[in-house]
Amino acid sequence: MAKRKSNQKRKEEKKIEEVKSGIDFSSSIYVVAGILLFILSFYLLTLYITNKNKDDDDNTPKEVEISSDKILVGSILSKSKDEYLVLCYDFNTEKDTYDSIFTTAKATGKKIYKVDLGNGLNSKYITSGESNKNPTKANEFLINGATLIKVNNNKVVEYIEGQDQITNYLN
Repeated sequence: MAKRKSNQKRKEEKKIEEVKSGIDFSSSIYVVAGILLFILSFYLLTLYITNKNKDDDDNTPKEVEISSDKILVGSILSKSKDEYLVLCYDFNTEKDTYDSIFTTAKATGKKIYKVDLGNGLNSKYITSGESNKNPTKANEFLINGATLIKVNNNKVVEYIEGQDQITNYLN
């Protein structure tokens, strides 16, 4: 019986040695290489995505221009109680014509603001029909094309439409 146990023990040790020597390290290398390749590709993909989203411009802070001359239609009547002018025109299509008129009026000392009729925030005040030439509240404005509005004490005093009439009025 003791011999049987020692034979059995030897057989078990032999099996353990066979199992240890039977391990194929070449397949383990492939598994480790596959894992490393996956991690490396994931890392490279992450670098590509983050570099793609970077700005190529220089990262110097850009100066923000705040213009006190540009206003919205809704604020035409609320600038001040003093007398002032508001020139309404589309900055995209009529810029050359009315920018020079605006600059000239400003240079003569007139208190003048400008409204961009092409701005989406002003679209509800634009009409293709008849203009409202005597609005008393901001939501009553209806503007059809280039317009010069004279405001005094938060009320519309004069309402001038058309390039020729605006130019004549300001000269």
